[in-house]
Amino acid sequence: MRFMNRIASVLGLSLALLPVTAQASVTTFDNRTDWNNAVGGTPSFWVDFNDFTEDTSFDVPLDVGPFSLQHFGGLLGGGRSLVDVEPFLSGTIDGTPHANIFVRGNVYRGMYHTELTFDLPVWAFAADWNNPGNSGYPLNITAFDVSGEILFTEALLASTSTVFFGFTTSTEQEIAKIKLSSAINDGFQLDNIAGADISGLVLHLDIKPGSDSNPIHPSGRGNLPVAILGSDTFDVLDVDETTLAFGPNAAAPSHDLTKSDAFEDHLRDVNDDGFTALISHYRIENTGVEPDDAEACITGETLDGTPFEGCDVIKAVPGARRSRR
Repeated sequence: MRFMNRIASVLGLSLALLPVTAQASVTTFDNRTDWNNAVGGTPSFWVDFNDFTEDTSFDVPLDVGPFSLQHFGGLLGGGRSLVDVEPFLSGTIDGTPHANIFVRGNVYRGMYHTELTFDLPVWAFAADWNNPGNSGYPLNITAFDVSGEILFTEALLASTSTVFFGFTTSTEQEIAKIKLSSAINDGFQLDNIAGADISGLVLHLDIKPGSDSNPIHPSGRGNLPVAILGSDTFDVLDVDETTLAFGPNAAAPSHDLTKSDAFEDHLRDVNDDGFTALISHYRIENTGVEPDDAEACITGETLDGTPFEGCDVIKAVPGARRSRR
């Protein structure tokens, strides 16, 4: 039986995992490159606030595209939670507009927090954070599902500099909202926000494993090998092989992968990264690849119905050697 197996881990930068529910399985990242790789190379959205030309409060919901920002609890010490443009109220991450956020958890002096509510539920989230937890207490990042139940809480520990922090979880979690709060008080900046929503997964693809340029003769014949690469956040055993389609013409695999022996025969580690890949083959003449195409993509669904897509570069050339299997 095939199933998703993701293991929670905590990576450097004094990041602590504080699980609230036993069901939550979370992997944290202190490096954007690693996080990008975990979500398939391309996040579903990116928000950097650079289109803002004046300070803009989010005391009321502020729609920034893939999510809305809102500060709850009023003003804090004369400061405001807002999209901050030059001249900046306090710190900055890269000298550009950003979200300036104040939170506080003092029941006697006032309770303040900020929420990010996503248009589509996400399974991965990341951002650059400046001075999080600078009061000496951690900045709490709490994820809620679509019903309002807490999935998990991550604690971003004290820092007086800019740090990257992101996480991934399983697509089953469906994170609808993130709450930013503190046990005491905290003022920090947030920018370069990225996420992966559950509308679809972006996977790593390797056309013609072992080749970098992936030459294809569009008018040729033969089978073209295409590998869906596994990772620590994606198990190729979760692929519904009946949904695979490759190229502009959505060609079906040339082998019947619904047969268990055939499916297992197409599983292997093609790049020695320790993760199993699923290799499927497609008749070149059925793919619809044209001479001027620079990439080709595969689409499909996981066993739970989540759609995915993966693309790789190709070089359409006349007289390329035919691939046979």
